[in-house]
Amino acid sequence: MKLNVRTVTSYGRRPLPPDHQGYLLQEGEAGERPRRRWCELRGNLLFYYGRRHGAPPLGLLFVTEACSVELCEAAGGGYGFSVRRVGGDEVGGPPCRLAAETPEEQTAWVRAITSSSLAYTRLVLADLQRCYRELTGGAGTAGGPGVR
Repeated sequence: MKLNVRTVTSYGRRPLPPDHQGYLLQEGEAGERPRRRWCELRGNLLFYYGRRHGAPPLGLLFVTEACSVELCEAAGGGYGFSVRRVGGDEVGGPPCRLAAETPEEQTAWVRAITSSSLAYTRLVLADLQRCYRELTGGAGTAGGPGVR
């Protein structure tokens, strides 16, 4: 997928608060020390920056329904997790390995990233629609907006 860099960068610099934010350690190549990055999750885009304010993003991770988030060992200490494209390294490239400073931050990041995918949103919406139909006895569903 090709993204317009200027459009995506402007999205990452919006004044609205991100869905989740904080420092993470980003693992680089083998033998490199992990780098501390300021990260912001906006929708299903995880932006990472060299510092907290003012700088343009150094990069981003596009979280799709073809991604999984897994706990893993952190090379430089901390509480690690990886974001991996379903299909393995041959299909989606190597996983993006990150680490939080505390187990609570790790849990919060894993939940935020997992729930940012469109597939998760569809599951939640389907469950809400089911609850609504149960509460209303199926009334109000004909002709109304729906997700298919």
